[in-house]
Amino acid sequence: MSIPLGPFQLESPIARGGLWEVWRGDHRQQGASVAVKVLHRTSSQDPRFVEAFNREVRAMARLAQDFN
Repeated sequence: MSIPLGPFQLESPIARGGLWEVWRGDHRQQGASVAVKVLHRTSSQDPRFVEAFNREVRAMARLAQDFN
């Protein structure tokens, strides 16, 4: 199964949690292998989970900036 998501092509799930899944995929424009964490559909309807997910995204972005 292959699913397009923004600049990514998701290929297969590699991990699951109660609220999310991590997928192996590719960044189509950069040609890089990636792991993409996505919220389950039901979790994405709850503002508390969405905000927690957004905080995690911002934290990862800060880490990425620190390494560049």
